[in-house]
Amino acid sequence: MKMKGYFIKIRNDGNYTDLCQNKSLYFDISISRNDANATHDLKLPNPEVAELVSKPLKKTISLLPQIY
Repeated sequence: MKMKGYFIKIRNDGNYTDLCQNKSLYFDISISRNDANATHDLKLPNPEVAELVSKPLKKTISLLPQIY
């Protein structure tokens, strides 16, 4: 099994929700019956990834109750 992706941190400052690009963790995990391997790195998401993630996140966050 192979998994690749990002753990992406977001910041909400009232009217705007932004990706914290310098706080995103990229991961690459490979698990087999006989071996397991994982790598990670702090790196910026590709612009395509950021665009794909930001729109659904903004919609989801707008539905959450505001905590003050």
